Amino acid sequence: MNKTEQIREIVFESLKKLGAEEEIGDFANPSMDTRIRKHLDSMGVVALAVDLEELYEDLFDSSVKILNEEEANFMSNFETAETLVKYIDGL
Repeated sequence: MNKTEQIREIVFESLKKLGAEEEIGDFANPSMDTRIRKHLDSMGVVALAVDLEELYEDLFDSSVKILNEEEANFMSNFETAETLVKYIDGL
């Protein structure tokens, strides 16, 4: 499994977990087309990002900062699972 596929798996895992906690049915079986922002407020985005940072660090033994509020359009990275995977893969 390459790095992008591994990132996709941790994004899906995190979405499933958050979906179960917040009762978001669309996150139960995520795909690359799963829409994220339409279901999450800012606190939900923060919770997802923190979980992803922890999963990323466990998997790759390296830290990553997913929330970058200095980047003007950083929220666009949370539109879909695909945009989030691409964003994380590019960090």
